[in-house]
Parts: sequence; C-alpha cells; structure tokens
Amino acid sequence: MNDRRDAGRARAAGAVSDAGAAHDGGAARALGTSPEASGAREPDEAYQGGSGAPVQAPILIERARTPAAVILALGLVGAAWLLGASAARIADSRGTLAVTGSAHRQVRADLAVWRGTLSTQAPTLRAASAQLAWCRERVREYLVARGLAAGDTMFSAVSTEAARGRGAAGEGAAGGFRLSQGVEVRSADVARVAAAERGAGALLDLGVPFESQAPEFLCAGSAGMEAEVLGLATRDARARALAMARQGGGRLGRLRSARIEAFRITPAGGRGAAPMVEVTAAVAASFEVR
Repeated sequence: MNDRRDAGRARAAGAVSDAGAAHDGGAARALGTSPEASGAREPDEAYQGGSGAPVQAPILIERARTPAAVILALGLVGAAWLLGASAARIADSRGTLAVTGSAHRQVRADLAVWRGTLSTQAPTLRAASAQLAWCRERVREYLVARGLAAGDTMFSAVSTEAARGRGAAGEGAAGGFRLSQGVEVRSADVARVAAAERGAGALLDLGVPFESQAPEFLCAGSAGMEAEVLGLATRDARARALAMARQGGGRLGRLRSARIEAFRITPAGGRGAAPMVEVTAAVAASFEVR
C-alpha cells in the first residue's frame, strides 16, 4: 500500500517537472534568447508542451534604418534637376532672329588702273622685236602727251611664240614670230587716265597695234571706308530685325553674332572727269528675341 503511494507521488513529481521545463523553454523563446542560454534544450530546438516534439525557433530580423545624410543628398539632387529644367525652359524662350543688312556709298575714285596689250608679228625674231620696241615708244609718247608721268607706265615681260601659217609648202609652214607685251598705267590722276583711255584710238592711227581694256577706278583709302560702310550695314541689319520683332510681338535683344557677307568696290558712273566708285557691304547678323 505504501509502495503504491510512493510510486504515484514520483509520477506526479515527474509530470510537474516536465511541465516546468516546457514553460521555461517557451519563455526563453519569447524573450529572444537561445534555449542553450536558458538551459532548457538544444540551441535550434524547443519542445512544445510535454509531448517532446521539436519545432523551429522564430528568427527576429532587425529593420534597416536609412541614414539622414542619404535623404539630404537625394533632396539636393532633385532640387538641382528642377533648377536646371527651369533654366533650360528660360533659354528656349529666347529665340534668335537672323537678318542681312546692307549699305553702299558712292565716293570719288582716287586711283585709276588702265591695262592694255601690244603685239607684233614678223618673219624673223629680230624684226618682230624691233617693231615691238617702236610701238612701246609710241605708247610712252602718247601717255606723256596726255599729261601722265612716265613713271606711271609699266611694261611687262615680252611673250614670244612661233607663228604658223599657210605657205607654198601647204598647211603648217613657218609664219614667223609673234611678240606681245602688257602695258599698265597706274595713277592717282584718275581724270587724265580716263581721258587717255578715251583717246586710245590715236595709237591705232599711228599704226600701233594696241589692245585696250576698260580702266579700273578704285578707292585707295578703302580701309577707313570699309569700316564706315560695314558699320552702316550692321545698323541696317538691326533696323530690319527690330521691325520684324515688333511685327511679331517680340522684343529685340542683344547682338549674338555677325559676319561680313560681301565687300565690293565697283565703278559707279561712266568715265567722266570725276569717276565715281561704289563701295558696297553686306553683313549677316543674328539678334536675341524675347
């Protein structure tokens, strides 16, 4: 009888011990500590109730925290992008208007250049050369008689070629020699040069084979004239751009770029006593339009 009571007490004490151990293991899992630290069971196993069945312990993951510096950097990048987009929109709103301006002025020529050619032909080279020398002297005398200085006349080198003609022997027979020489008169006395060119027929009357070209009347002081006419052309370009901008409802801004399209000095009116030249300039310019 006493033995049965002792056995029953032993079984009850074992059940109480098992229940306490299970309770301790569950508490250890709830606190996030390992069963090994609590002294209950193996590190990766826990026991549910008194059945002794092993289950996987829960794993706690710590949430990552974003540093404040990263957030601040992202904010600065976004603000810079917005400012850049705004600046691009402002730049696009400023258009460009391209125009071409021109200007011209007539001024009295202060330099005349007259060119011509002397040519002779003879059976022998000596005879052709002698004829050319005679013609050269007649040209000098004619120009001096017209009031031009001897130093204003220049002769180029003599060009020589064998002339071929039709003789008794047929096509290709020797025809002698042909000589030619250029003549250039350059003088600031433009009126005298013009008069000499108009009377060049007198040389033909003397038997001088002189082939005359039209004289060129130039403006030797074109450097200062060039700056003046280019300035007028640029002013004309701005006036044109201003009129176009007003008609379109815009407002003309600063000059962005300009380049010279053309600059010419051409004869402006006959070959009178006071020959004129026309100085012409064209400027391509672009302006900002708001």
